[in-house]
Amino acid sequence: MADRGGYDFMLFAHLPSGFLLPFLALVLLPNLICRACCPGRALTRTELLTVFAMGWAASMMPDLGVSRYMVSAIAAPAYFASPENRWDELILPHLPHWVYLSDYESARRFYEGIQPGQQIPWSVWLTPVFWWLCLFAALLLIGACIVVIFRRQWMEYERLRFPMAEAALRLIGESGGDQNRDRPGFPRNRLFLAGLLLAFSAMAWNCAAYWGALPMLPVHPGALVTLEIAPYFPGIPLYLNLYALSFAFFAPAEILFSLWFFQLFGVLEQGLLSRLGMFSTSGSVVQGGLTGMQFMGGVVVFAAWLVWTARRHLATVWRAAWRPVRDEDEARELFSYRWALAGLAGGSVFAVLWLYSAGLSIPVGVLFLVVMFTFYLVLARVVAESGLVMAELTVKPNYFTVGMIGTASLSMRDINVLGMANGFARNWRTFTMVGFSHIAWLKTSMEDRGRGLIGCICLAIGVSAVLSVVSLVHSAHMAGANNLYTQPGGLGTFFFGRTIVWATNASQIGALETLFLLSGMLINGLVIAGRVFFTWWPLHPVGMAIGDVGGVVRNAFLPIFLAWLLQIVLIRIGGVRMYRAAQPFFTGVIVGFLMGVALSLVVDAVFFPGTPHRTEWY
Repeated sequence: MADRGGYDFMLFAHLPSGFLLPFLALVLLPNLICRACCPGRALTRTELLTVFAMGWAASMMPDLGVSRYMVSAIAAPAYFASPENRWDELILPHLPHWVYLSDYESARRFYEGIQPGQQIPWSVWLTPVFWWLCLFAALLLIGACIVVIFRRQWMEYERLRFPMAEAALRLIGESGGDQNRDRPGFPRNRLFLAGLLLAFSAMAWNCAAYWGALPMLPVHPGALVTLEIAPYFPGIPLYLNLYALSFAFFAPAEILFSLWFFQLFGVLEQGLLSRLGMFSTSGSVVQGGLTGMQFMGGVVVFAAWLVWTARRHLATVWRAAWRPVRDEDEARELFSYRWALAGLAGGSVFAVLWLYSAGLSIPVGVLFLVVMFTFYLVLARVVAESGLVMAELTVKPNYFTVGMIGTASLSMRDINVLGMANGFARNWRTFTMVGFSHIAWLKTSMEDRGRGLIGCICLAIGVSAVLSVVSLVHSAHMAGANNLYTQPGGLGTFFFGRTIVWATNASQIGALETLFLLSGMLINGLVIAGRVFFTWWPLHPVGMAIGDVGGVVRNAFLPIFLAWLLQIVLIRIGGVRMYRAAQPFFTGVIVGFLMGVALSLVVDAVFFPGTPHRTEWY
């Protein structure tokens, strides 16, 4: 769908519409009908949650989850190498043949398509795809093990909200006050129906406006406007993303306030720095400039705070792993603490050895993995608290690693692997533990503690990974990857083009960038201290940790602000009770939005097959 239909953002969010839509249409709706006609044959709530968890896990593989990144990294080097871009001099000699298509003709067929009578050369894809999937399996194992280690701390001791999972339970029909938890009550809730009709009506109107006779309502990607504060100050994108707004409404108000507050802080600081003529000299390794480095300081302190607050629990996990018998509480985990520690160690060793075989030295490989999973842990925690369906961090872990060491201190093989690592290190969906942590939260709502859930999850991930890669490779050979809407060729040139920039330019985080990194650590440290010592403190460290300086979080400024404002108004008028009573309305908005997406797909397939319309943008 993404490759041939142009709907490239349907699998972008952490809980994507590309998964929710078929789940609601093919699983939940038929189950509701079955429950009304023959209740004994309908799926129970636990079975629904199991299917939901499997689908959520499987949705992490296609398109921007894994397949588009991986296939781009495999196919690009041989096809785009030329004396002009120096890939044949600086890249190809330093890459082992098992990580990419070394045969130019096979790469050409991928990008330009095959002629009638030609066959897809599946055999040349087997080796690189196999080894890349082995690496991804190790990274997913590391992430799952970290989730098991931190689950009880986050869910039982700190009682994080997990707004995305909470909204998912409401979609399935579960709510804390239901007496019969197997009978969904939201179809009979008037606020739910009102939200559904409002969102679907807006989406249907925009579908009718595809012919140009009607003006479109400002809930589509083309309605993006930019608020300009002053010259030299970056603009603030204003786009009413109904999907992001609905999930954000389930997040705590203090987090929403901190998110838009620090967004404004970043905008004002960037503008002042531009006025003063202060810029980062390490643009190739520091996205977002000096302000981006400052927000990364917030990430570092936030990560340290997460580990510090969990220190007693981590000690308990270590002791429990050596007990001969698994206790009652440990049975709530996806798997035992012993297996978690063993998997963490084994997956890390395999990943380091894989990177070493590809050309990355072991010390750099260890540092890179530590940085990457530190960032991923922070993002998983941020989404668990905020419910941001599109959250990501400003600086990518491979960029940050290059910046810390400096390109002058890295070998060409090191630089090549760190550039190639864009195939997974810049992936904020699949390997960030967001999906696994929410699935672990859903498991606590299952009867019999979701026994066997981890096996179902592994099966779903494996099948989805194979099918998504096969589908993309097949589509590319049939139509030519250069002709696909998702343009995997563009990703490949970006990945390895960054390698050339690093190889030909001395880049390293300098004194000024370090100063802003330390200032970010100080700011978020003060925010954490205020939260610990003062009950009235309005700021949350999540705002500084997820601070974005021009990416998807800033693009969601308007939904975040509106969700905060609505919460404040409702709580001031009717207290927490009124806020909770309003939640079904936004559950209805999610369903209505998904119905509108389905309608747009049908309209495009029938009337606009060559020019599809985007219904989502982040």
